[in-house]
Amino acid sequence: MKKELFDLKDYKYFVDDIMENEKYYDPFLLDDEGEYYFYNPRNLNNKRFIGIYDDNKIIGIFVLYILTDEKYIEITHAISSSEIAYKELFELLDKEYNDYSIDVVFNPKNDYMMRKLKERKAIFDKEQQKMVLNVPCYYKGKHNIVLYSDEYKKDYISIHDDGFYWTADKVLNSLDKFKVILCVKDNKVVGYVDITYTDEVNIPFDVYVKEEYRGLGVAKEMLSYAIELNGNKGMKLDVDIDNIPAIKAYKSLGFVKVNGNTITAHIEK
Repeated sequence: MKKELFDLKDYKYFVDDIMENEKYYDPFLLDDEGEYYFYNPRNLNNKRFIGIYDDNKIIGIFVLYILTDEKYIEITHAISSSEIAYKELFELLDKEYNDYSIDVVFNPKNDYMMRKLKERKAIFDKEQQKMVLNVPCYYKGKHNIVLYSDEYKKDYISIHDDGFYWTADKVLNSLDKFKVILCVKDNKVVGYVDITYTDEVNIPFDVYVKEEYRGLGVAKEMLSYAIELNGNKGMKLDVDIDNIPAIKAYKSLGFVKVNGNTITAHIEK
């Protein structure tokens, strides 16, 4: 049985129990103070909270971020150790959102979620390591690092990785949420960082450097600038587990690894 949930604090005991389970632990659920993100009423916009019950007992909580105009859903939280709950979730998605594209970021050990996504021929990105900023270490190099302005719009769009949801156009249409940091050489954009700046814990969504400028500290310097702009707020990121140079650079800037790897899956319609 499915039910819309309104006061998730009533289910804290259930969430606590799932978060003790290594296979079904939700890596994105806890903030730096150990509070659950979805309890924050500021984060309710465009979200749908679904409870799955068996014999009137809660067996699953799923949080959907829904953009109706774009026919897009992100499953932001999947909190269940019950195969029945995942079956019910995907039946709901098939019934009510059959023509939507869906992204899921989840614990790769979650075999129930993995199985359901493979049944729907999802495309999987590489597994990623979660890192959080501990003690900032500022790096100063010799590169020209600037904030985005419209004079660089064409260059920025031309090199932007648009293989995921936050395309260049969407970022530029959301500059109330994002800062775009650029590295400019000979009046050309050779690298960028797209990072949120309105949250208590901000996220670099994309870090990119043109191939011929890699290995010169460009990404490191752009991220250092982002850390400075972030002030006293927190910062977290995800990095491919096999990207050793990036992990090393993040560590040198004050990031530390934390438990809870993730993997992203895409279901296209």
